[in-house]
Amino acid sequence: MTRRHVATAVAIAATLILGGAYTTFWLLKQPTPQVAGDGRINTAGDEGSQTSRAIQDQETASKISEDTVEVRLYVLGSSGTSFVVENEQMSKTMSLQQQIRYVMELLLSRSAAIPPEVELREVFLTSQGVVYVDLSEEFVQNHPGGSSAEELSIFGLSHTLIVNFPAVKMMKILIEGQEIQTLAGHMDLSISYGRAPDYLDPLSDSKGIPNETS
Repeated sequence: MTRRHVATAVAIAATLILGGAYTTFWLLKQPTPQVAGDGRINTAGDEGSQTSRAIQDQETASKISEDTVEVRLYVLGSSGTSFVVENEQMSKTMSLQQQIRYVMELLLSRSAAIPPEVELREVFLTSQGVVYVDLSEEFVQNHPGGSSAEELSIFGLSHTLIVNFPAVKMMKILIEGQEIQTLAGHMDLSISYGRAPDYLDPLSDSKGIPNETS
């Protein structure tokens, strides 16, 4: 074999090697086909993946909607003299007592009618429909006082509970587990409270939202 034949053979071999390497590299860069649940290969690429994710998101949103219920929080309005409503979602899977606690904690953190740093210690619902709401001492110590402000603090709690939970008929406030005489000199905490007067509630709700768990 002449040198010319050897050179030609080497050139052909090099070309084949480079071509094979390029083909391998190109194949590695291609997206991996997605196999569907029925065994079919999804060849739609990114578009198919995006459609699948969108369907999954819709199914998740639908599941969340089925497992939650809307509740109303009666918080202090910008006028400072009446309530406005904030809507929130709550899980249906919680017990009634857990739901009441959840709503109370939301209200304590949202409403400017509640003094700062107030914590919910415990809630308890009696068979007669009276819910006891045990609050920390900051509810009294940090309250600014005044008959209007005291009304808004107390009725914000009782009205929110009664509107959202048909089982709740009245609310009784305890401070550090004890009954006390007054909030800040005007509102008597030795008695139970029901719905807020119409002048505090512009919506004047007459219907509750059934959130009781079976």
